[in-house]
Amino acid sequence: MEFHKTNAMRNKRLLIGASVISILIYIGVLSFLLIKIYNQENEKFNFKYREIVDKSVEWMLANNKGNGFEKANYILDGVSLNFVDFISKNKIIDTVEFNETIYKQFSKILDNYQTVDSNLISFLKLQKYNIPFKSTLIIQELKLVDFEKVLSIKKVDESNVITNERLPSENAVLVYQYQFVGNHFNMRVDYYIDFSNKKEEVLNRVALSAILATFSLFVITIVFLLTLRNLLKEKKLSQMKTDFINNMTHELKTPLSTISIASRSLENQEILNSPEKVVETAKIISRQNTHLSKQINHLLEISKWERGQFELDRKWVDINNLVKGIVESFRLENKDKQIEIDEKYTEESVKISIDETMITSAIINILTNAVKYNSSTPKISTRIWIDNGLNISITDNGIGIPKDEIVHIFDKFYRVSTGNIHNVKGLGLGLFYVKQIIEAHKGVISVTSKLGQGSTFNIKLPIDGKN
Repeated sequence: MEFHKTNAMRNKRLLIGASVISILIYIGVLSFLLIKIYNQENEKFNFKYREIVDKSVEWMLANNKGNGFEKANYILDGVSLNFVDFISKNKIIDTVEFNETIYKQFSKILDNYQTVDSNLISFLKLQKYNIPFKSTLIIQELKLVDFEKVLSIKKVDESNVITNERLPSENAVLVYQYQFVGNHFNMRVDYYIDFSNKKEEVLNRVALSAILATFSLFVITIVFLLTLRNLLKEKKLSQMKTDFINNMTHELKTPLSTISIASRSLENQEILNSPEKVVETAKIISRQNTHLSKQINHLLEISKWERGQFELDRKWVDINNLVKGIVESFRLENKDKQIEIDEKYTEESVKISIDETMITSAIINILTNAVKYNSSTPKISTRIWIDNGLNISITDNGIGIPKDEIVHIFDKFYRVSTGNIHNVKGLGLGLFYVKQIIEAHKGVISVTSKLGQGSTFNIKLPIDGKN
């Protein structure tokens, strides 16, 4: 039995571990897919606006607006001639500093005299694309051309020659490449555009996939947590059931063993010859039989409560007299334990409609626990008062109940840990039974407790007899 239980627990742990790993893998796959979708949408955006710029260039050429660099070309041709003459006369060595000067000068002229941006804005308006953008021109290759030689200012495979080169922004899209051939220079330029709405538009396209992925992950996580909670609850119930069976076996076996021993002792001729010993043995058998009957009846009553096969035998009862009788009977039954009980009742007689037997059983159960869960001389206080209902309060000086266990004390089979008290027996059904009785009377039971100082049980019952 223990082997199968261990195997079952091991299988559950493996199942939980596999589930956690599966969820982590699922998160990884989702993240990968979302990144892939984002990259695809980003590329689709870039492709779309490359097409728009291509069409704008065709539109400029078709409307005799040129390529937008006519004036810049004219100025650059004169500047390049000046640089070529300067190099020829001064025999300047090809240095990084000199190349940077030329590069910056060409970049500045391109920025100041290009009309591509204005033409693109006009085209976008015609196409009803009201999208703000920022452009960047990057010279990728630049050569000064003389009749005798070609001086490379910047080469494609030596981009690090120009140290102060401008770079496009992270979201910029390469939309067009221009090739310029002048009288004294050759140049290739990349035209980048940074659309301010790019990130927003791409994210909007990815949003639905992200929402669905997040929702599915949320559902899977909730299902997993609920399953885990049920597994833990099942484990707890299984343990409580095992404890209950062990306790019940002990509770039933003890009186049976005592009865068996007492019965066999009656076969002893020496005991049969002594009337006193016979009476004493008979009393032992009677007590144990009563205890055994109580336990069996208790279980049968609980079974009836759970199946709803019970009816309250309501009668009008004077609550003061009822509780006084219960306390007095309890005091006599436990006179060897030196119990101190302080009682306080209502000044006038109060009658309520209750099942006297069940309410008696509930109160006795609470009083019994006050003695059972106590490490010193039991001191109990009972109070009865009326406000908007009948209130019965029972306070003890017992070991108290830990805060994290108070919410469970009325659960079936639940037993509060008893610290250093090791002689406490029971099935974990007492307070569960008490709560069922009080709620059947449409009442409420609650408890407050301080660990090491004691507990107070409060019962509130309706007094009109109708509820």
